[in-house]
Amino acid sequence: MFVAHIDLLTRLEVFLRRNDLAPLAVAEAAHYSRQHVLRVRTGEMSPARRFVIEMTAACKTLTRETVTAGTLFERGDLLLASAHQRLSRLFADDLRVLGTFLSEIAGDDWPARPSTARKAWATIGG
Repeated sequence: MFVAHIDLLTRLEVFLRRNDLAPLAVAEAAHYSRQHVLRVRTGEMSPARRFVIEMTAACKTLTRETVTAGTLFERGDLLLASAHQRLSRLFADDLRVLGTFLSEIAGDDWPARPSTARKAWATIGG
């Protein structure tokens, strides 16, 4: 069975690449370690509110462009408008629905069951 390897890039990683910004320079400007920024860039770790604020400010300074939290992080603007301290809290409900959907998948015929896929997609707002 062939399984394609797909690299998913975070918004932060895409922004750094598009603007030719060195991760170390951004980490230093935001006052975070290179390792901490790497974990967030790769999606290994969910950023905290303070990280989102500091990283947004650093990217604004380095690019001299308008940069918002939503530019760098999926739902970053929503995080700053909410009382949550971690971005992962905004995804908790969606991840719970996705987990339920994936646990219901059994057998090789699951792609042929469009009603299950439509129901899951509608539940998470697709």
